[in-house]
Amino acid sequence: MPQSPQIPTPTAPRLLEARVQKGYYNGERVQILPTPHTREKPSPRCVVSATNQVLSVQRIRNKNYHIDLAREDYYQTGGEAPGLWHGTGAELLGLKAGGQVSRGHLHNLMDGLSPEGSQKLVQNAGAGKVVYRNRRGVLREREREIGWDFTLSAPKSLSIIWSQANSRTRKAVEKIHAEAVKKTLDWLELQATTRRGKGGAKREPAKLAIAMFSHGTSRAVDNHLPDPQIHTHCLVMNLGVREDRTTGAIEINRLLEHKMIVGALYRAELAKQIGEKLGYEIGAHIQEKGEDEADLSVNKQGNLFEVKGVKEELVLEFSKRRRKIKQKLQDRGEISAVSAEVAALDTREQKGEVPPRDELFKMWQRTGREFRYEPPVPKFPQRDVEKMRQEAGIKALDNLLTKQGTFSQKDLLRSVAEIAPFYGLGIEEIKLAVKERLAQDNIVSLGHINGENCYSTKEIIPLEKGMVAVVEGSNLLEAKELESQGYKLLGVAPGRKALALQKKTGIKSYTLHRFLYKLRDGHLALDNKTLVVLAESGAIPRQILSELMEQVEQGGATLLLLGTGGKLRRRQLGEVVQEIQRGSQTEVGATLHASVSNHRGKTHNRLER
Repeated sequence: MPQSPQIPTPTAPRLLEARVQKGYYNGERVQILPTPHTREKPSPRCVVSATNQVLSVQRIRNKNYHIDLAREDYYQTGGEAPGLWHGTGAELLGLKAGGQVSRGHLHNLMDGLSPEGSQKLVQNAGAGKVVYRNRRGVLREREREIGWDFTLSAPKSLSIIWSQANSRTRKAVEKIHAEAVKKTLDWLELQATTRRGKGGAKREPAKLAIAMFSHGTSRAVDNHLPDPQIHTHCLVMNLGVREDRTTGAIEINRLLEHKMIVGALYRAELAKQIGEKLGYEIGAHIQEKGEDEADLSVNKQGNLFEVKGVKEELVLEFSKRRRKIKQKLQDRGEISAVSAEVAALDTREQKGEVPPRDELFKMWQRTGREFRYEPPVPKFPQRDVEKMRQEAGIKALDNLLTKQGTFSQKDLLRSVAEIAPFYGLGIEEIKLAVKERLAQDNIVSLGHINGENCYSTKEIIPLEKGMVAVVEGSNLLEAKELESQGYKLLGVAPGRKALALQKKTGIKSYTLHRFLYKLRDGHLALDNKTLVVLAESGAIPRQILSELMEQVEQGGATLLLLGTGGKLRRRQLGEVVQEIQRGSQTEVGATLHASVSNHRGKTHNRLER
């Protein structure tokens, strides 16, 4: 079994080389990664969020791109600012947080080596390509993933304020953006994991090494001057440091699951800093209706913002790249997020030589004068933080429950973060708002569903009535065992998930809409010996879930929310049957409610991260 390298101390790093399996591929002796525990495919090459490019995530392909742009004297000679290290993982590897990124250290970490390049930290360190065995046991070859670029971008209005301001205000803007980025990365680091053991069966938390490159310009469009655009490329190395100071490759798909939350948290923290440090007010984000129209409708998502007081015409003028992507989409007649990603790549030009920053400010300010730019008036809006936090929590939960009947802590965190800019809440206040909501008496803990703590409300999921239970576990209960006792099991899931549920459990299953249709028409009857197994409850809109609950209650049946892995645990399901046999459905709900409610306390502790 491969052994992970050990990191004694950050001051005197002495790292042991990992031992990996050997084998032959195409006639050559190679190192072979163990069979992956997760999906076979590598992480996506480019994942663009649907939030107007506030956050984008791409695989790093060019080791030199960011380091080549970085220059100490970029104000006078051009280029962008030097990179800085961030993350507990970087410190544990002997790199100073906030210290300047050197080419050698960056390349070595990208290659999976120690900062000085003397020792290997991950399997296949230094290899351009890796060979691995897929789930079928077949050897495959792919490029080794060296890291990922999480790019966080400020609203265009803030970049315009920065471009038109004096040096003091510019530094203040740069500082609040940097603080928002670092706090967001601190949260992201807490979500990072690695795997080890046979087939990567054991998942462990890990600390990250991140190289931050802050840029002030967008890519040039059609040889025009680059627009002002404050953004930071956060290069997450494919290297995590575990609690015991061993190292391993990052489980990137776990981080990508949080990409929408990452963008929302950054926006929220930035909006809070804008109000507190600069005194500016926040307004809803605007979207272009056409190249010649200056407004622009309020963003329908309601979770993006701009700084009030910046002319919309100037925002449009300094958004050349955005407009080019938009035009590309219109030419193709496409509007999807994937199409936007393709258009962004198609219209991307080499950033090339970035003019000296001093020259850029002069030219940007000339454009500002042409549009009669006036800086926003600082008002330093005062807010009752506790009141705003409570209101945001209530509103976010209400927003969430209009779309789905059950939710995870992650769902609620994202919902709060999306509206937080308009309540003046930063990351810490958002986490507290989530904790407060989950502690409310009307919140029902449903235990683990699809690998996450799942919740609903007593109004939607009446556990105390005994008609709903949560079943989960690793041992599949054959449907025939219950059917032989006179019970009828019916599976229900959204869309194609119904067929998967039937194949996995052997239970006759229906799509949700077909199931409700048959109940309404009387083609299907429920009684007190019917168990309805519901999968993917978190993907079901609240109204439809409520109708299902009513139908189950009217028929006297019991609804089982299928938990982790799509499998029914024999003991819990047996308890349900025993309680039904005793004729006390109320006890069923109470018993199962008690059995899963302890998840709530664990989740609250996790929210402190």
